[in-house]
Amino acid sequence: MKYDFSLNMNERRSQTVLLKKVLPNSVVLELGPYTGVMTNYMKNTLNCKVYICEYDPDAIKIARQYAEDAWQGNLETLDWVERFKDIKFDYIVCADVLEHLKNPDAVLKATNQLLKEDGSVLLSVPNVAHNSVIYGLLQNQFEYAEWGILDRTHLRFYTHSTLKKLCCEANYTPVEEDATYEPFYPSFSNHALILNKEYGNVLQFVFELKKSKYVQDQNIALVNKIQSEAVAVEKTPPQKDEKTAPKFIAFYLPQFHRIKENDKWWGEGFTEWTNTKKALPLFEGHRQPREPLDDYYYDLSDIKTLKWQAEQMEKYHVHGLCYYHYWFNGQLLLEKPMELLLENKDININYCISWANESWTRNWDGGNREVLIAQDYGGREDWKRHFDYLLPFFKDERYIKIDNKPMFAIYRTVQIERCGEMMNYWRQLARENGFDGLYLIETLSARQNAPTVADSDACVEFEPCVTLFGGYTPWNGHYYLKTLHLFYYDQVWKKILERKSAYGNRDKFCGAFVDWDNTSRVGMKGSVCLGASPERFKQYLKELVKKCIDEQNNRFIFINAWNEWCEGAYLEPDKDHAYKYLEAIKEISENMQT
Repeated sequence: MKYDFSLNMNERRSQTVLLKKVLPNSVVLELGPYTGVMTNYMKNTLNCKVYICEYDPDAIKIARQYAEDAWQGNLETLDWVERFKDIKFDYIVCADVLEHLKNPDAVLKATNQLLKEDGSVLLSVPNVAHNSVIYGLLQNQFEYAEWGILDRTHLRFYTHSTLKKLCCEANYTPVEEDATYEPFYPSFSNHALILNKEYGNVLQFVFELKKSKYVQDQNIALVNKIQSEAVAVEKTPPQKDEKTAPKFIAFYLPQFHRIKENDKWWGEGFTEWTNTKKALPLFEGHRQPREPLDDYYYDLSDIKTLKWQAEQMEKYHVHGLCYYHYWFNGQLLLEKPMELLLENKDININYCISWANESWTRNWDGGNREVLIAQDYGGREDWKRHFDYLLPFFKDERYIKIDNKPMFAIYRTVQIERCGEMMNYWRQLARENGFDGLYLIETLSARQNAPTVADSDACVEFEPCVTLFGGYTPWNGHYYLKTLHLFYYDQVWKKILERKSAYGNRDKFCGAFVDWDNTSRVGMKGSVCLGASPERFKQYLKELVKKCIDEQNNRFIFINAWNEWCEGAYLEPDKDHAYKYLEAIKEISENMQT
Protein backbone atom coordinates (compact mmCIF):
# COMPACT_ATOMS: atom_id res chain seq x y z
CA MET A 1 0.00 0.00 0.00
CA LYS A 2 1.24 3.48 -0.88
CA TYR A 3 1.96 4.96 2.54
CA ASP A 4 3.26 1.81 4.21
CA PHE A 5 6.81 1.99 5.54
CA SER A 6 9.16 0.03 7.77
CA LEU A 7 9.77 1.70 11.11
CA ASN A 8 13.44 1.99 12.09
CA MET A 9 13.83 4.14 15.20
CA ASN A 10 17.50 4.69 14.39
CA GLU A 11 16.50 6.58 11.23
CA ARG A 12 15.67 10.26 11.42
CA ARG A 13 12.32 10.76 9.71
CA SER A 14 9.22 12.65 10.79
CA GLN A 15 7.54 9.55 12.25
CA THR A 16 10.52 8.60 14.44
CA VAL A 17 11.02 12.18 15.63
CA LEU A 18 7.35 12.32 16.65
CA LEU A 19 7.35 8.92 18.35
CA LYS A 20 10.33 9.87 20.51
CA LYS A 21 8.22 12.66 22.00
CA VAL A 22 5.51 10.26 23.21
CA LEU A 23 5.88 9.09 26.80
CA PRO A 24 5.07 5.47 27.70
CA ASN A 25 1.63 4.62 29.13
CA SER A 26 -0.02 7.64 27.51
CA VAL A 27 -3.50 7.96 26.01
CA VAL A 28 -3.11 8.90 22.35
CA LEU A 29 -5.40 9.91 19.50
CA GLU A 30 -3.76 9.33 16.12
CA LEU A 31 -5.25 11.05 13.08
CA GLY A 32 -4.49 9.38 9.75
CA PRO A 33 -2.48 6.33 10.93
CA TYR A 34 -2.98 4.53 7.60
CA THR A 35 -2.05 0.87 8.29
CA GLY A 36 -0.92 1.63 11.83
CA VAL A 37 2.86 1.43 11.79
CA MET A 38 3.13 4.16 14.44
CA THR A 39 0.03 2.84 16.21
CA ASN A 40 1.70 -0.56 16.60
CA TYR A 41 4.84 1.03 18.07
CA MET A 42 2.91 3.16 20.57
CA LYS A 43 0.78 0.20 21.70
CA ASN A 44 3.34 -2.58 21.85
CA THR A 45 6.56 -0.69 22.64
CA LEU A 46 5.32 2.30 24.64
CA ASN A 47 2.30 0.55 26.19
CA CYS A 48 0.01 3.39 25.18
CA LYS A 49 -3.74 3.29 24.69
CA VAL A 50 -4.20 4.46 21.12
CA TYR A 51 -7.41 5.57 19.39
CA ILE A 52 -7.37 6.15 15.64
CA CYS A 53 -9.21 8.03 12.89
CA GLU A 54 -8.54 6.89 9.33
CA TYR A 55 -10.17 7.69 5.97
CA ASP A 56 -9.00 4.66 3.97
CA PRO A 57 -11.33 1.66 4.65
CA ASP A 58 -8.72 -0.91 3.64
CA ALA A 59 -5.95 0.63 5.71
CA ILE A 60 -8.06 0.89 8.87
CA LYS A 61 -8.80 -2.85 8.73
CA ILE A 62 -5.08 -3.40 9.39
CA ALA A 63 -4.57 -0.52 11.82
CA ARG A 64 -7.53 -1.25 14.10
CA GLN A 65 -5.82 -4.36 15.53
CA TYR A 66 -3.44 -2.03 17.44
CA ALA A 67 -6.13 0.43 18.59
CA GLU A 68 -8.49 0.63 21.54
CA ASP A 69 -11.11 2.03 19.19
CA ALA A 70 -11.14 3.06 15.53
CA TRP A 71 -13.24 5.61 13.62
CA GLN A 72 -13.35 5.50 9.82
CA GLY A 73 -14.31 8.51 7.74
CA ASN A 74 -13.41 11.99 6.52
CA LEU A 75 -11.67 13.98 9.24
CA GLU A 76 -13.22 17.20 7.96
CA THR A 77 -16.72 16.12 9.01
CA LEU A 78 -15.47 16.34 12.63
CA ASP A 79 -17.69 13.37 13.56
CA TRP A 80 -14.67 11.84 15.34
CA VAL A 81 -14.85 14.64 17.93
CA GLU A 82 -18.27 13.36 19.02
CA ARG A 83 -17.01 9.75 18.94
CA PHE A 84 -14.18 10.44 21.40
CA LYS A 85 -15.71 13.33 23.38
CA ASP A 86 -15.54 11.45 26.69
CA ILE A 87 -11.77 10.86 26.45
CA LYS A 88 -9.06 13.38 27.25
CA PHE A 89 -5.84 12.63 25.42
CA ASP A 90 -2.21 13.13 26.47
CA TYR A 91 -1.19 13.36 22.82
CA ILE A 92 -2.94 13.91 19.51
CA VAL A 93 -0.67 12.83 16.65
CA CYS A 94 -0.98 14.26 13.12
CA ALA A 95 1.93 12.74 11.20
CA ASP A 96 1.90 14.06 7.60
CA VAL A 97 -1.88 14.51 7.65
CA LEU A 98 -2.82 18.19 7.49
CA GLU A 99 -1.43 18.72 3.99
CA HIS A 100 -3.98 16.18 2.66
CA LEU A 101 -7.01 18.16 3.92
CA LYS A 102 -9.06 20.91 2.29
CA ASN A 103 -9.67 22.61 5.64
CA PRO A 104 -6.87 21.63 8.05
CA ASP A 105 -7.53 24.76 10.13
CA ALA A 106 -10.86 23.40 11.39
CA VAL A 107 -9.47 19.93 12.05
CA LEU A 108 -6.53 21.23 14.08
CA LYS A 109 -8.74 23.62 16.03
CA ALA A 110 -11.19 20.79 16.85
CA THR A 111 -8.45 18.81 18.59
CA ASN A 112 -8.58 21.38 21.41
CA GLN A 113 -11.81 19.76 22.63
CA LEU A 114 -10.18 16.36 23.14
CA LEU A 115 -6.75 17.30 24.45
CA LYS A 116 -5.87 17.44 28.13
CA GLU A 117 -5.03 20.91 29.40
CA ASP A 118 -1.35 19.98 29.61
CA GLY A 119 -1.47 17.63 26.60
CA SER A 120 0.44 17.99 23.34
CA VAL A 121 -0.41 17.94 19.66
CA LEU A 122 2.43 16.35 17.70
CA LEU A 123 2.40 17.18 14.02
CA SER A 124 4.63 17.06 10.98
CA VAL A 125 4.15 18.63 7.56
CA PRO A 126 6.37 18.94 4.45
CA ASN A 127 8.18 22.21 3.77
CA VAL A 128 7.11 23.63 0.41
CA ALA A 129 9.99 26.15 0.61
CA HIS A 130 12.56 23.35 0.33
CA ASN A 131 15.41 24.23 -2.02
CA SER A 132 14.36 21.56 -4.51
CA VAL A 133 10.93 23.18 -4.94
CA ILE A 134 12.42 26.68 -5.26
CA TYR A 135 14.91 25.41 -7.82
CA GLY A 136 12.07 23.84 -9.80
CA LEU A 137 10.14 27.12 -9.79
CA LEU A 138 13.21 28.94 -11.09
CA GLN A 139 13.20 26.43 -13.92
CA ASN A 140 9.44 27.01 -14.52
CA GLN A 141 8.61 23.61 -13.06
CA PHE A 142 6.06 22.59 -10.42
CA GLU A 143 5.31 18.96 -11.07
CA TYR A 144 3.39 16.63 -8.77
CA ALA A 145 4.82 13.24 -7.90
CA GLU A 146 3.79 10.00 -6.23
CA TRP A 147 5.84 10.82 -3.13
CA GLY A 148 7.45 13.68 -1.29
CA ILE A 149 6.73 17.36 -0.87
CA LEU A 150 4.69 17.56 -4.09
CA ASP A 151 2.76 14.33 -3.51
CA ARG A 152 -0.23 14.53 -5.85
CA THR A 153 -2.64 13.99 -2.91
CA HIS A 154 -1.40 17.14 -1.11
CA LEU A 155 -4.02 19.89 -1.08
CA ARG A 156 -2.34 22.42 1.22
CA PHE A 157 1.27 23.60 1.34
CA TYR A 158 3.19 25.17 4.24
CA THR A 159 6.31 27.12 4.95
CA HIS A 160 7.68 27.63 8.45
CA SER A 161 5.84 30.92 8.94
CA THR A 162 2.49 29.76 7.52
CA LEU A 163 2.62 26.60 9.65
CA LYS A 164 3.17 28.68 12.78
CA LYS A 165 0.28 30.91 11.72
CA LEU A 166 -1.95 27.85 11.31
CA CYS A 167 -1.05 26.67 14.82
CA CYS A 168 -1.64 30.05 16.45
CA GLU A 169 -5.02 30.51 14.76
CA ALA A 170 -6.01 27.09 16.12
CA ASN A 171 -5.18 28.38 19.64
CA TYR A 172 -1.92 26.45 19.93
CA THR A 173 1.59 27.59 20.75
CA PRO A 174 4.61 25.68 19.42
CA VAL A 175 6.70 24.74 22.46
CA GLU A 176 9.24 22.69 20.57
CA GLU A 177 10.26 22.83 16.93
CA ASP A 178 12.22 20.15 15.14
CA ALA A 179 12.78 19.13 11.55
CA THR A 180 14.08 16.51 9.18
CA TYR A 181 16.57 17.52 6.54
CA GLU A 182 17.36 16.64 2.95
CA PRO A 183 20.17 18.81 1.52
CA PHE A 184 19.73 19.95 -2.05
CA TYR A 185 22.62 21.41 -4.02
CA PRO A 186 21.64 22.84 -7.42
CA SER A 187 24.20 22.83 -10.20
CA PHE A 188 23.78 26.29 -11.65
CA SER A 189 26.29 29.01 -10.78
CA ASN A 190 23.97 31.14 -8.62
CA HIS A 191 23.31 28.23 -6.29
CA ALA A 192 24.15 30.40 -3.25
CA LEU A 193 20.87 32.26 -3.67
CA ILE A 194 19.18 29.01 -2.74
CA LEU A 195 21.82 27.49 -0.50
CA ASN A 196 21.66 30.36 1.98
CA LYS A 197 17.87 30.46 2.26
CA GLU A 198 16.51 29.86 5.75
CA TYR A 199 14.91 26.40 6.09
CA GLY A 200 15.99 25.63 2.52
CA ASN A 201 17.15 22.11 3.36
CA VAL A 202 14.31 21.34 5.78
CA LEU A 203 12.25 18.50 4.35
CA GLN A 204 9.58 18.37 7.08
CA PHE A 205 8.75 20.52 10.07
CA VAL A 206 7.97 18.64 13.29
CA PHE A 207 6.15 20.66 15.97
CA GLU A 208 4.99 19.96 19.48
CA LEU A 209 2.03 22.20 20.35
CA LYS A 210 0.42 23.12 23.65
CA LYS A 211 -2.82 24.98 24.18
CA SER A 212 -2.01 28.68 24.07
CA LYS A 213 -3.92 29.38 27.28
CA TYR A 214 -1.99 26.62 29.06
CA VAL A 215 1.34 28.10 27.92
CA GLN A 216 0.25 31.58 29.05
CA ASP A 217 -0.88 30.26 32.44
CA GLN A 218 2.43 28.43 32.87
CA ASN A 219 4.37 31.59 32.09
CA ILE A 220 2.31 33.62 34.55
CA ALA A 221 2.78 30.97 37.24
CA LEU A 222 6.52 30.96 36.65
CA VAL A 223 6.75 34.74 36.97
CA ASN A 224 4.68 34.66 40.17
CA LYS A 225 6.89 31.91 41.58
CA ILE A 226 10.04 33.87 40.89
CA GLN A 227 8.58 36.99 42.45
CA SER A 228 7.30 35.15 45.53
CA GLU A 229 10.68 33.57 46.14
CA ALA A 230 12.57 36.83 45.81
CA VAL A 231 14.84 37.54 48.77
CA ALA A 232 13.65 40.46 50.89
CA VAL A 233 17.15 41.88 51.25
CA GLU A 234 17.95 43.83 48.14
CA LYS A 235 21.00 42.51 46.40
CA THR A 236 22.95 44.14 43.61
CA PRO A 237 23.04 41.69 40.69
CA PRO A 238 26.44 41.02 39.17
CA GLN A 239 27.10 43.30 36.24
CA LYS A 240 29.27 42.70 33.24
CA ASP A 241 32.26 45.03 33.22
CA GLU A 242 31.48 47.22 30.25
CA LYS A 243 35.01 48.61 30.19
CA THR A 244 36.90 45.34 29.92
CA ALA A 245 38.09 44.33 26.47
CA PRO A 246 37.28 40.75 25.51
CA LYS A 247 39.96 38.07 25.58
CA PHE A 248 40.97 36.20 22.45
CA ILE A 249 40.47 32.47 22.01
CA ALA A 250 41.71 30.82 18.82
CA PHE A 251 40.34 27.63 17.30
CA TYR A 252 43.01 24.93 17.18
CA LEU A 253 43.40 22.05 14.72
CA PRO A 254 45.29 19.00 16.08
CA GLN A 255 45.95 17.33 12.68
CA PHE A 256 49.69 18.03 12.58
CA HIS A 257 50.91 14.60 13.61
CA ARG A 258 50.60 11.14 12.14
CA ILE A 259 47.82 8.74 13.07
CA LYS A 260 47.25 5.26 11.69
CA GLU A 261 43.80 6.17 10.35
CA ASN A 262 45.14 8.99 8.19
CA ASP A 263 47.98 6.76 6.99
CA LYS A 264 45.32 4.30 5.83
CA TRP A 265 42.92 6.86 4.33
CA TRP A 266 45.28 9.41 2.80
CA GLY A 267 48.67 7.73 2.52
CA GLU A 268 51.71 7.02 4.65
CA GLY A 269 52.83 9.97 6.74
CA PHE A 270 49.80 12.19 6.07
CA THR A 271 49.33 15.29 8.24
CA GLU A 272 47.82 18.72 7.60
CA TRP A 273 51.21 19.76 6.24
CA THR A 274 50.80 17.26 3.36
CA ASN A 275 48.02 19.33 1.78
CA THR A 276 49.67 22.61 2.74
CA LYS A 277 52.85 21.77 0.85
CA LYS A 278 51.18 20.53 -2.33
CA ALA A 279 49.00 23.62 -2.87
CA LEU A 280 49.42 25.51 -6.15
CA PRO A 281 48.42 29.04 -7.25
CA LEU A 282 45.21 28.83 -9.29
CA PHE A 283 45.14 32.36 -10.73
CA GLU A 284 47.43 35.35 -11.08
CA GLY A 285 48.30 36.73 -7.65
CA HIS A 286 46.97 33.68 -5.77
CA ARG A 287 49.10 33.29 -2.61
CA GLN A 288 49.82 29.56 -2.56
CA PRO A 289 51.44 27.58 -1.11
CA ARG A 290 51.35 28.99 2.42
CA GLU A 291 54.71 28.34 4.09
CA PRO A 292 55.48 28.58 7.83
CA LEU A 293 58.27 30.92 8.89
CA ASP A 294 61.68 29.20 8.97
CA ASP A 295 60.05 26.11 7.41
CA TYR A 296 58.79 25.12 10.85
CA TYR A 297 56.64 22.17 9.80
CA TYR A 298 56.12 21.08 13.36
CA ASP A 299 54.86 17.83 14.84
CA LEU A 300 52.16 18.18 17.52
CA SER A 301 53.20 14.92 19.16
CA ASP A 302 56.47 16.67 20.10
CA ILE A 303 56.26 18.47 23.46
CA LYS A 304 58.61 21.15 22.12
CA THR A 305 55.90 22.29 19.71
CA LEU A 306 53.38 22.86 22.49
CA LYS A 307 55.94 24.77 24.52
CA TRP A 308 56.75 26.97 21.51
CA GLN A 309 53.05 27.65 20.91
CA ALA A 310 52.54 28.49 24.59
CA GLU A 311 55.39 31.01 24.41
CA GLN A 312 53.83 32.70 21.37
CA MET A 313 50.42 32.85 23.01
CA GLU A 314 51.80 34.47 26.14
CA LYS A 315 53.99 36.91 24.23
CA TYR A 316 51.24 38.04 21.88
CA HIS A 317 48.31 37.99 24.34
CA VAL A 318 46.24 35.11 22.96
CA HIS A 319 44.27 34.09 26.04
CA GLY A 320 43.47 30.50 25.06
CA LEU A 321 42.88 27.81 22.47
CA CYS A 322 39.69 25.98 21.56
CA TYR A 323 40.80 22.45 20.68
CA TYR A 324 38.86 20.51 18.07
CA HIS A 325 37.90 17.18 19.59
CA TYR A 326 36.90 14.10 17.58
CA TRP A 327 34.79 11.42 19.27
CA PHE A 328 32.93 8.70 17.37
CA ASN A 329 30.93 6.65 19.86
CA GLY A 330 34.03 5.82 21.85
CA GLN A 331 36.63 6.03 19.09
CA LEU A 332 39.00 8.98 19.29
CA LEU A 333 40.95 10.63 16.50
CA LEU A 334 43.75 13.22 16.79
CA GLU A 335 43.55 13.16 20.59
CA LYS A 336 47.30 13.14 21.29
CA PRO A 337 48.00 16.91 21.33
CA MET A 338 45.23 17.62 23.84
CA GLU A 339 46.24 14.66 26.00
CA LEU A 340 49.88 15.79 25.83
CA LEU A 341 48.84 19.20 27.10
CA LEU A 342 46.86 17.62 29.95
CA GLU A 343 49.87 15.56 31.01
CA ASN A 344 52.19 18.58 31.11
CA LYS A 345 50.77 20.98 33.67
CA ASP A 346 53.76 23.30 33.34
CA ILE A 347 52.75 24.39 29.81
CA ASN A 348 50.86 27.63 30.21
CA ILE A 349 47.99 27.24 27.73
CA ASN A 350 44.42 28.06 28.70
CA TYR A 351 42.03 26.02 26.65
CA CYS A 352 38.50 24.73 26.09
CA ILE A 353 37.10 22.07 23.77
CA SER A 354 34.92 22.10 20.65
CA TRP A 355 33.41 18.76 19.67
CA ALA A 356 33.74 18.64 15.87
CA ASN A 357 30.82 16.23 15.56
CA GLU A 358 30.76 15.53 11.85
CA SER A 359 31.39 12.28 10.03
CA TRP A 360 34.70 12.14 8.18
CA THR A 361 34.32 11.71 4.42
CA ARG A 362 36.68 11.38 1.49
CA ASN A 363 36.20 14.76 -0.13
CA TRP A 364 39.40 16.72 0.50
CA ASP A 365 40.99 15.33 -2.65
CA GLY A 366 37.95 16.01 -4.82
CA GLY A 367 36.87 12.36 -4.76
CA ASN A 368 33.49 10.99 -3.76
CA ARG A 369 31.92 11.45 -0.35
CA GLU A 370 32.78 7.97 0.89
CA VAL A 371 32.28 7.91 4.66
CA LEU A 372 35.55 7.14 6.40
CA ILE A 373 34.15 7.14 9.92
CA ALA A 374 30.52 7.87 10.74
CA GLN A 375 29.21 9.87 13.67
CA ASP A 376 26.93 7.91 15.99
CA TYR A 377 25.68 9.58 19.15
CA GLY A 378 24.47 6.49 21.00
CA GLY A 379 22.56 6.72 24.27
CA ARG A 380 23.27 7.34 27.94
CA GLU A 381 25.97 4.69 28.19
CA ASP A 382 28.00 6.35 25.44
CA TRP A 383 27.25 9.83 26.78
CA LYS A 384 28.66 8.74 30.13
CA ARG A 385 31.79 7.31 28.50
CA HIS A 386 32.28 10.51 26.56
CA PHE A 387 31.85 12.70 29.63
CA ASP A 388 34.23 10.51 31.67
CA TYR A 389 36.88 11.00 28.99
CA LEU A 390 36.42 14.78 29.07
CA LEU A 391 36.26 15.08 32.86
CA PRO A 392 40.06 15.19 33.51
CA PHE A 393 40.29 18.08 31.04
CA PHE A 394 37.40 19.90 32.71
CA LYS A 395 39.16 19.52 36.08
CA ASP A 396 42.41 20.98 34.74
CA GLU A 397 43.07 24.41 36.27
CA ARG A 398 43.94 25.73 32.82
CA TYR A 399 40.56 24.71 31.39
CA ILE A 400 38.40 27.78 30.71
CA LYS A 401 35.28 27.98 32.86
CA ILE A 402 32.45 30.47 33.37
CA ASP A 403 30.84 30.58 36.82
CA ASN A 404 32.49 27.25 37.69
CA LYS A 405 31.08 25.66 34.54
CA PRO A 406 33.51 24.20 31.98
CA MET A 407 33.02 25.79 28.55
CA PHE A 408 32.18 23.15 25.95
CA ALA A 409 31.35 23.95 22.33
CA ILE A 410 29.59 21.71 19.81
CA TYR A 411 30.14 22.32 16.12
CA ARG A 412 26.71 21.16 14.88
CA THR A 413 24.10 20.66 17.59
CA VAL A 414 21.47 20.39 14.84
CA GLN A 415 22.85 16.96 13.94
CA ILE A 416 22.43 15.52 17.44
CA GLU A 417 18.89 14.26 17.72
CA ARG A 418 18.78 14.22 21.56
CA CYS A 419 21.29 16.98 22.16
CA GLY A 420 19.26 18.72 24.88
CA GLU A 421 18.78 15.48 26.77
CA MET A 422 22.47 14.62 26.47
CA MET A 423 23.58 18.04 27.67
CA ASN A 424 21.22 17.94 30.67
CA TYR A 425 22.74 14.58 31.59
CA TRP A 426 26.24 16.04 31.26
CA ARG A 427 25.25 19.00 33.43
CA GLN A 428 24.09 16.55 36.08
CA LEU A 429 27.38 14.65 35.84
CA ALA A 430 29.30 17.93 36.04
CA ARG A 431 27.49 18.89 39.24
CA GLU A 432 28.22 15.46 40.70
CA ASN A 433 31.90 16.17 40.06
CA GLY A 434 32.08 19.53 41.83
CA PHE A 435 31.10 21.96 39.06
CA ASP A 436 28.03 24.19 38.95
CA GLY A 437 27.03 22.68 35.62
CA LEU A 438 28.32 22.75 32.05
CA TYR A 439 28.49 25.88 29.90
CA LEU A 440 27.23 24.75 26.47
CA ILE A 441 28.16 26.81 23.40
CA GLU A 442 26.47 26.19 20.05
CA THR A 443 28.62 26.97 17.02
CA LEU A 444 26.91 28.90 14.24
CA SER A 445 28.50 28.32 10.87
CA ALA A 446 27.79 27.55 7.23
CA ARG A 447 25.38 24.69 7.95
CA GLN A 448 23.74 25.93 11.12
CA ASN A 449 22.82 29.59 11.56
CA ALA A 450 20.57 29.34 14.64
CA PRO A 451 20.72 27.59 18.02
CA THR A 452 18.78 24.34 18.37
CA VAL A 453 19.18 23.42 22.06
CA ALA A 454 16.54 25.14 24.17
CA ASP A 455 18.74 25.80 27.21
CA SER A 456 22.19 26.24 25.68
CA ASP A 457 24.26 28.97 27.32
CA ALA A 458 25.83 30.74 24.36
CA CYS A 459 26.37 30.88 20.62
CA VAL A 460 29.71 31.50 18.94
CA GLU A 461 29.74 32.96 15.44
CA PHE A 462 32.28 30.99 13.42
CA GLU A 463 33.71 33.33 10.81
CA PRO A 464 33.81 33.86 7.93
CA CYS A 465 31.39 30.96 7.37
CA VAL A 466 28.39 32.22 9.33
CA THR A 467 28.55 35.55 7.47
CA LEU A 468 29.28 34.07 4.05
CA PHE A 469 26.71 31.30 4.11
CA GLY A 470 24.20 32.52 6.67
CA GLY A 471 22.65 35.03 4.31
CA TYR A 472 24.43 38.10 5.72
CA THR A 473 26.68 38.82 2.74
CA PRO A 474 25.15 39.78 -0.64
CA TRP A 475 26.33 37.34 -3.27
CA ASN A 476 26.20 39.85 -6.08
CA GLY A 477 29.56 41.12 -4.82
CA HIS A 478 31.14 37.69 -5.25
CA TYR A 479 32.24 35.99 -8.40
CA TYR A 480 33.44 32.67 -9.74
CA LEU A 481 36.55 31.70 -11.65
CA LYS A 482 35.20 28.53 -13.25
CA THR A 483 34.07 26.71 -10.07
CA LEU A 484 36.36 28.64 -7.72
CA HIS A 485 34.44 30.96 -5.38
CA LEU A 486 36.11 34.34 -4.73
CA PHE A 487 35.00 36.88 -2.13
CA TYR A 488 36.33 40.05 -0.55
CA TYR A 489 37.85 40.40 2.92
CA ASP A 490 36.53 43.92 3.43
CA GLN A 491 32.98 42.98 2.44
CA VAL A 492 32.70 40.11 4.92
CA TRP A 493 34.27 42.08 7.76
CA LYS A 494 31.92 44.97 7.09
CA LYS A 495 28.94 42.64 7.53
CA ILE A 496 30.42 41.17 10.71
CA LEU A 497 30.73 44.65 12.20
CA GLU A 498 27.29 45.81 11.01
CA ARG A 499 25.33 42.75 12.07
CA LYS A 500 23.09 43.06 15.10
CA SER A 501 22.61 39.47 16.12
CA ALA A 502 21.06 38.09 19.29
CA TYR A 503 20.13 34.57 20.35
CA GLY A 504 17.44 34.88 22.98
CA ASN A 505 18.78 34.90 26.52
CA ARG A 506 22.03 33.21 25.45
CA ASP A 507 25.43 34.86 25.61
CA LYS A 508 26.98 35.70 22.26
CA PHE A 509 30.64 35.31 21.35
CA CYS A 510 31.59 37.21 18.23
CA GLY A 511 33.91 35.58 15.75
CA ALA A 512 36.88 36.94 13.84
CA PHE A 513 38.87 35.44 11.00
CA VAL A 514 42.44 35.95 9.86
CA ASP A 515 42.05 34.94 6.21
CA TRP A 516 40.44 32.17 4.16
CA ASP A 517 41.67 29.91 1.36
CA ASN A 518 40.85 26.19 1.39
CA THR A 519 42.15 25.37 -2.10
CA SER A 520 45.05 23.37 -0.68
CA ARG A 521 42.40 20.79 0.26
CA VAL A 522 39.86 20.96 -2.56
CA GLY A 523 41.52 22.85 -5.42
CA MET A 524 39.14 24.56 -7.83
CA LYS A 525 36.14 23.56 -5.69
CA GLY A 526 37.34 25.86 -2.93
CA SER A 527 36.80 29.43 -1.75
CA VAL A 528 39.41 32.18 -1.64
CA CYS A 529 39.28 35.45 0.25
CA LEU A 530 40.78 38.43 -1.58
CA GLY A 531 42.36 41.43 0.13
CA ALA A 532 43.37 40.06 3.53
CA SER A 533 46.36 41.64 5.24
CA PRO A 534 47.66 42.05 8.81
CA GLU A 535 46.85 45.77 8.64
CA ARG A 536 43.23 45.17 7.66
CA PHE A 537 42.93 42.40 10.26
CA LYS A 538 44.16 44.76 12.98
CA GLN A 539 41.77 47.52 11.91
CA TYR A 540 38.71 45.26 11.82
CA LEU A 541 39.58 43.34 14.98
CA LYS A 542 39.96 46.61 16.84
CA GLU A 543 36.48 47.68 15.67
CA LEU A 544 35.08 44.28 16.67
CA VAL A 545 36.50 44.66 20.17
CA LYS A 546 34.78 48.03 20.47
CA LYS A 547 31.53 46.52 19.18
CA CYS A 548 31.70 43.71 21.75
CA ILE A 549 32.32 46.19 24.57
CA ASP A 550 29.41 48.37 23.43
CA GLU A 551 27.08 45.36 23.20
CA GLN A 552 28.39 43.90 26.49
CA ASN A 553 29.37 40.67 24.72
CA ASN A 554 32.85 41.24 26.02
CA ARG A 555 34.01 37.97 27.56
CA PHE A 556 35.69 36.39 24.54
CA ILE A 557 36.21 36.77 20.82
CA PHE A 558 36.82 33.47 18.98
CA ILE A 559 39.36 33.76 16.18
CA ASN A 560 39.50 31.40 13.23
CA ALA A 561 42.17 30.20 13.75
CA TRP A 562 45.50 29.48 15.41
CA ASN A 563 46.71 26.95 12.85
CA GLU A 564 44.21 26.17 10.08
CA TRP A 565 46.94 26.24 7.43
CA CYS A 566 44.87 24.40 4.82
CA GLU A 567 42.09 26.96 5.16
CA GLY A 568 44.44 29.95 5.10
CA ALA A 569 43.20 30.85 8.60
CA TYR A 570 46.18 30.94 10.93
CA LEU A 571 47.82 33.33 13.36
CA GLU A 572 51.10 31.44 13.38
CA PRO A 573 53.98 33.17 11.58
CA ASP A 574 54.52 32.50 7.87
CA LYS A 575 57.10 33.59 5.30
CA ASP A 576 54.92 36.39 3.90
CA HIS A 577 53.89 38.19 7.08
CA ALA A 578 56.08 36.74 9.84
CA TYR A 579 54.47 37.61 13.21
CA LYS A 580 52.35 40.56 12.01
CA TYR A 581 48.96 38.93 12.70
CA LEU A 582 50.03 38.06 16.23
CA GLU A 583 51.50 41.53 16.67
CA ALA A 584 48.11 42.99 15.77
CA ILE A 585 46.50 41.05 18.62
CA LYS A 586 49.20 42.13 21.04
CA GLU A 587 48.78 45.79 20.14
CA ILE A 588 45.01 45.64 20.48
CA SER A 589 45.22 43.79 23.81
CA GLU A 590 47.61 46.34 25.25
CA ASN A 591 45.85 49.44 23.95
CA MET A 592 42.15 48.57 24.03
CA GLN A 593 41.82 48.11 27.81
CA THR A 594 39.68 51.04 28.91
